[in-house]
Amino acid sequence: MPDPNNFDGAVEIHRGDGWETLPPSAGYPGAGRGTGLVDLAEALSEGRPHRASAELAAHVLDTMLTLMDAADQGRALPVTSTCERPAPVTAADT
Repeated sequence: MPDPNNFDGAVEIHRGDGWETLPPSAGYPGAGRGTGLVDLAEALSEGRPHRASAELAAHVLDTMLTLMDAADQGRALPVTSTCERPAPVTAADT
């Protein structure tokens, strides 16, 4: 995963025979940490749902904890939580 402070960078996945760089599917090069805060403030002032919901945060935490448990146990484990996927941030949003 890329540096979470910048919202861009390569995402790589290991598929057994080596690392593969995935094509970009979201993000905006050159954006910094404050971009997410600006998006949150604009969503609240416009009365639209914001991307940084408690539901999403709980799902991200569940996913991270499940990955850690899976690594400890040496086996795949299902992530049991779900959440609605927020709309992607596009260049028009920045």
